[in-house]
Amino acid sequence: MTELDDADSRTSLEAVKGGGFETGLSDGEIREYMDDANMEVDDRLQGKGLSERRLAKIERELTRHFIKFLVDEERQVESEDIGPVSFDYAGALSEEGLKATTHGQQTIEYDTSDTLGPGGSDFWSVTA
Repeated sequence: MTELDDADSRTSLEAVKGGGFETGLSDGEIREYMDDANMEVDDRLQGKGLSERRLAKIERELTRHFIKFLVDEERQVESEDIGPVSFDYAGALSEEGLKATTHGQQTIEYDTSDTLGPGGSDFWSVTA
């Protein structure tokens, strides 16, 4: 598979990894999720009147969401109990979709066309 270059994406590897975002994935693995986010933004949001700057932020946050939503080792903790220890994670079988992670929620917030949010189609909702 050809690795996505920053020039092929609205966001950059540095932008995805910046701002305190932590991941154990390699740069190549992150770029695969960047490619997925780029494809979704191209297919679903282009031509909806959103600025390129806004689309870049959506693409960055959507990449982060994919990592925290789809990668088992990276899943975001939704709730935890102190003792005895118990954790619930956001994940691919969550009905919450984009709302399951803070990055998905930010994606919805940036999407002023309401294509991805509650008024549109939260396309990452998955039911078990």
